Amino acid sequence: MSDAAKPEKKDADWWMPWAVLIALVVFGALGFFRVFTPKAGITAADVPTAPPPTRSSPTSANSARAIANAPPLNH
Repeated sequence: MSDAAKPEKKDADWWMPWAVLIALVVFGALGFFRVFTPKAGITAADVPTAPPPTRSSPTSANSARAIANAPPLNH
C-alpha cells in the first residue's frame, strides 16, 4: 500500500486551539464592556479626595522668584 492510499490520520484535539481563541475573544469583549468592574456599593462619597491646593505656598513663591531671576534664553 502506498502513502497516497493510506487514510489521513485525524488529530483528536483539533478543537483545543479554537476553544482557547474563542475564550480569549469572549473574555476580551466582556472586559471591554466592563463586566468585571465592581459597581455595587461604591459611591462618590466613598472615594477619598485630596484637599484643594492652597493659592500661595512657599514652594510656588520660590519657583516664581527663580523664574523671575533666570537669565533670558538666547536662541
